[in-house]
Amino acid sequence: MKTIFVVALLAISIFSLACNKANQENSNLTANSNSPQTNAKASANIAQANGSAPVDSEQVKQDLVAVYAEFLKAMREGDKTEMDRLLADDFSARLEAKLFDKADWIQGSPGNPEIKTQEITGPELISYDGNTAVLHLTVRNSWNDNNPPSIYMRSASFVKRGGKWQIKNVINGI
Repeated sequence: MKTIFVVALLAISIFSLACNKANQENSNLTANSNSPQTNAKASANIAQANGSAPVDSEQVKQDLVAVYAEFLKAMREGDKTEMDRLLADDFSARLEAKLFDKADWIQGSPGNPEIKTQEITGPELISYDGNTAVLHLTVRNSWNDNNPPSIYMRSASFVKRGGKWQIKNVINGI
């Protein structure tokens, strides 16, 4: 009886190790998924594995940061035409417990002339699959009245439509 138990335990251990090895080899693209750098590399590897050209995740991140900077400028200046161009038709945002769609967001954005500058820092490309992406970033506002700067974190999702990136969703305070 003891021998059967030992053999069964050994067989289960060997099977478990074999399955773990196979899972490890198949999941190299998503290993350490809490790391933004790994996620961006994994996305590039997925594109490569699917037969498409490798993705330059740094370039994608720069493109998304540029779109978000244009969005901040349009909001600061109250430029509704530019906001309409930058926001996807199915845009949504949650701010201070209120949910906004594209029309509500644009309508409620009169501009903010008190903001002197807005600096985007620490952007992290969280995910990217060719036509959608998620970016975490920090924005630092400096004010014309010399009040101390305000710093806040955002998460934005993007969608590529007609070859251009648009903002699909903004989440305040990640």
